[in-house]
Amino acid sequence: MKIWVTGASGFTGQHLLQQLCETDDTEVVGVYRTAPVAPIDGVQIELIDLADANLLRERLEASSPDQIFHLAGQMPPATSSAMWDAFVRNTYHLLNAVRSLSAQKAVKVLVAGSAAEYLPNSTGVFSEDAAIGGVSDYGMSKSAQTMLCLNAAEQFGIDLVIARGFNFLGPGMSPNFVVGQICAQLAKGAEELVLGNLQSERDFLDIRDVASAYRAIMRSDAAGRVVNVCSGKGTTIQEMVDIACEIYQIQPRVQSKARNHGFDIDRAIGDSTKLIDKLLWQPAISLHQSISDVKKHG
Repeated sequence: MKIWVTGASGFTGQHLLQQLCETDDTEVVGVYRTAPVAPIDGVQIELIDLADANLLRERLEASSPDQIFHLAGQMPPATSSAMWDAFVRNTYHLLNAVRSLSAQKAVKVLVAGSAAEYLPNSTGVFSEDAAIGGVSDYGMSKSAQTMLCLNAAEQFGIDLVIARGFNFLGPGMSPNFVVGQICAQLAKGAEELVLGNLQSERDFLDIRDVASAYRAIMRSDAAGRVVNVCSGKGTTIQEMVDIACEIYQIQPRVQSKARNHGFDIDRAIGDSTKLIDKLLWQPAISLHQSISDVKKHG
């Protein structure tokens, strides 16, 4: 089996590639926009800018993968236009290329979605059929990507699934994520942490569990077109601070300053029924272990 991973240099992409390379009888291809600084042993490299529709189609047809994990995109603080280009235009190019290739062979596609697509509700718990649309530029552009993908799957018969992720953490995470910010400051011996609402609840998963969940989703059609990638459990930011302080053995002053972005949600927890009950997948790495590994790997 040959597998493509777009966004191969990203946080999720690197961990997914490492897991895929441990699978027997699998040819793994990382799709990069520019040459990787630290190539992964066993990963073939395709240098493709997904904005180049013609090159993408040519390389996809020449390589002829059986599966595609489409992880490429842009995260805040990227500009709104950069996110819309990455999630909508480039995904459109990929789906058109897959449509062409599908005339020759069956190809299955997983597209990484986001909990930021969901519109706020009264419970803060989101099942896959909850309303989407997003309230931030990131959430709106991801929602548009999902609608494009589901439309293409229906109209063109593309075998496609949206893996809608919540909050990820683990080795290599960006300090732009709240837990990454906490760990980065504690690693420098910060005497004070200034954060947003410490009582906000989020659904966290270690990035290695995320990669494992993506693979489980690709192995089965039991969960349908959209699957939440989540634990189904809420953890407050204060609890994450407490875990991190214990691991780093630092007790800084912690200030909570409300940040009214207009799109902050106090509680965002995924309904994990499809992932855990239908696909029989379980997370293997605790939040404590995840943050311990962040510290270990610097």
